[in-house]
Amino acid sequence: FASAWPKFKSFCEEGMGATTRIVLIAHNAWEHDQIILKGECDRIGNSIPREWKVFDTAALAKMMRIYASPALKTLREYYKIPLTNNPHVALND
Repeated sequence: FASAWPKFKSFCEEGMGATTRIVLIAHNAWEHDQIILKGECDRIGNSIPREWKVFDTAALAKMMRIYASPALKTLREYYKIPLTNNPHVALND
């Protein structure tokens, strides 16, 4: 993580342009991804920039209440998105 974080941060901030808002999007971001990312940043003495925003698609699905479950599999099936690779693998997702 210590070598990947600076590259990722640079990609987001410089690669996307100075006027672009950075939004990290993940399913269960607030209950999982953001916590892990913050913990890893803390571990290397860094932090997630305050101006970056986190968008949680699971929270959105829960707020919309149109699904039996906010699980990613349920949403994929509802929107008829084919499963072509193993889920929960970063490159596949």
